Amino acid sequence: MKEQKEEQQLMVLLALTGGLRRGEIAGIASDVCNFDNNSILIKRSLQYSKANGLRLKGTKTEDTRTVILSQKLMQRLQNLYTIKVAFRNSMGNLWEGFKDVNGKEVLLLFSNEYGKPYRPDSITQFWDRFTTRNKDELRKIRFHDLRHSSATYILSEGTKEGLNMKTVQKRLGHKNIKTTLNLYSHVTDQDDEATGKLFDDLFS
Repeated sequence: MKEQKEEQQLMVLLALTGGLRRGEIAGIASDVCNFDNNSILIKRSLQYSKANGLRLKGTKTEDTRTVILSQKLMQRLQNLYTIKVAFRNSMGNLWEGFKDVNGKEVLLLFSNEYGKPYRPDSITQFWDRFTTRNKDELRKIRFHDLRHSSATYILSEGTKEGLNMKTVQKRLGHKNIKTTLNLYSHVTDQDDEATGKLFDDLFS
């Protein structure tokens, strides 16, 4: 992954450790980043359609959520933000920038030198190229599957920290916990099987 551009590495990390959708990642702007608290407020998603082009609007469920990220990841995002500010200042009148659906100017973290966003499908395309090049080391999965990997890891490894299905629901932004349960019940089944084996010693 080190051979990829910093922006691409950060996109993967946001999906893998933050459980973010690709449109949510592409729509991250400076106004939703709290670098002091290592958190991002997910309230917008970048969407593309032939009819309307690129639009920065509310999330899939129209709800907002705060995602806490690792300090090291937030430091890298802050470095990216600093680079974007420098680009904006150096470009002067050539800076185009971008506005959300309400007409508010936003500074997108994942954008070109003119402040214009990358299309969400370009994230999928770079990930497909990356996994194809590294097919001997990586299992071929979709970019969206990184989000599922994040949830599975939390459920498998986070139980000792008191993390549970409700934690995953909140982090992934599922409106209904039934959605979370339907997607990840296999993980809890595995944990239940492991729990059952804990009692084997009682009968030995």
